[in-house]
Amino acid sequence: MIIFFILFLYGKQIKDGYKIIFVYFNIFIFISIYLFYLIINKNILFLTFINIKICNLSFFFLHDSLSIIMYLIITFISFIIHFYSFKYMKNDQNICRFISFLSLFTFFMLILVSSGNLIQLFLGWEGVGLCSYLLIGYWYNRTFAIKSAIKAILINKIGDISFLILIILTWKQYGDISFINDHKIPCTFLVLSILIASTSKSSQFGLHTWLPDAMEGPTPVSALIHAATMVTAGIFLIIRLSHIIENIDTIYIIMLLLGSLTSIFAASISLTQNDFKKVIAYSTCSQLGYMMMICGLSQYSLSLFHLFNHAFFKALLFLSAGLIIHSLIDEQDIRRSGSIIKSNPITSIFMLIGSFSLMGLPFLTGFYSKDVILEVTIINPFITMCFILSLLAALFTAIYSIRLFYIAFIKNDNNSIINRLLINETTKIETLILSILLIFTLIIGYFISNFLNKEIILINSLYKWLPFISSFIGSIISIIYIELNFKFYNILISSWFINTIINKISSFIFSTIRVLYNRLDQQLLEKIGPSFFKENIINISSLINKGIYSNYLIMIYLIIIYLFINII
Repeated sequence: MIIFFILFLYGKQIKDGYKIIFVYFNIFIFISIYLFYLIINKNILFLTFINIKICNLSFFFLHDSLSIIMYLIITFISFIIHFYSFKYMKNDQNICRFISFLSLFTFFMLILVSSGNLIQLFLGWEGVGLCSYLLIGYWYNRTFAIKSAIKAILINKIGDISFLILIILTWKQYGDISFINDHKIPCTFLVLSILIASTSKSSQFGLHTWLPDAMEGPTPVSALIHAATMVTAGIFLIIRLSHIIENIDTIYIIMLLLGSLTSIFAASISLTQNDFKKVIAYSTCSQLGYMMMICGLSQYSLSLFHLFNHAFFKALLFLSAGLIIHSLIDEQDIRRSGSIIKSNPITSIFMLIGSFSLMGLPFLTGFYSKDVILEVTIINPFITMCFILSLLAALFTAIYSIRLFYIAFIKNDNNSIINRLLINETTKIETLILSILLIFTLIIGYFISNFLNKEIILINSLYKWLPFISSFIGSIISIIYIELNFKFYNILISSWFINTIINKISSFIFSTIRVLYNRLDQQLLEKIGPSFFKENIINISSLINKGIYSNYLIMIYLIIIYLFINII
């Protein structure tokens, strides 16, 4: 927050912005160390905000293992993206405003994950929604950027309304909205409000349409929203309130179906996308489906594990794609690129490793969480359909990942002569930033899996190889049918016509409301309301002036005086 005010108010007077970023990073290192100290000593900081009979509301920072892990993800990825943005946005005249928005985004996300009650979490929840609007619409001179920003905030308002209902129901049901007390009384509507809020924020099927359009913002915004902040807030809410969700068994079936449907739906759309960032955006939606699905099996630690791993390889993919787009003079269509591996070999390696990790190939970070998710799904015989859908999603992930890399990096060059002459490799600073993410993409999953395998029973059979076989077959299919001109191409390129359906439904609802407003408010209510009273008052006044009702009025006046005297 301090950095936001400094850069927003005095950004133009500050010439060396790197120092602020390093100060920012060092501050959060000390905060993280202090939080580790707090959790070891089991300390919680309280600040009483409201203390009355009907409500006792204390604002405090909850430092448990969940919030500590989220701190590490947010601060590390945010630092990388801040540092990357100085180089990426160096030619932008309003770079200080952009960095200030990024810092404000990070601040609200930290408030969200450190909250000790629902009110605090709602402040962070609304804050990241506001910042997403500011960042997606950062280039406000672009019409589609403004429309995308408005679309994002409107769809997220569905989740915000559901969150408010969640707060009210929690207070009514339990008389307490803090997270430190276990709430064991079942409440169906309360759990449904949690699910709707999470579906909106984490872009699950039906409320996912804002996520691909969020690519209208600068690439660092896409990386920050998709890797470590906004889209993970919904999954974080489910994990944080898992003690409430466990009271309703039916919700697990809904989460399983919703997560598996989201994973296959988003992965299928990515097959036909030709925009660098939209392919990666739909892959994020698909991975969020995996996280939601595994929450439906009450494996919250595994969902958090995949969220943690996903942050690193997804940030690597987005930032690498941003460098490629810059080198192509802001060309985002993969069909107008080609042979990038010749001009940008280092960035191509970053992109390839990130894609392999997304596919879940062995010994990469994505493998250690994604493979375990599919294994756990196999173990349960009652969810065979969810396993099949998630396995197909893994197949599609391999197809669109290889397709993207082949068309953009290996296939014959489709660039113009001018573009080919201007393409150059990344600078040392950008290479250093991406190298850090590459190292974590390679090794972090292995180290974390050593702690996780003690809790989850894994299978030892042929089924264990199914995710790898699925990815391998997908790679072969992608190479053979690289253009993917198949029967359902038009359906997938139109995103299953979900946007069209939503637009039709929305226009019908608003037109119905408009008709009801015109008929009820301007005709019916007007006749029995203001117009009716107006006409009667005019008629009575005219009669009084003629002396017809004067005797009755004198009698009523005397009765009122008599009653007033007796009451006194």
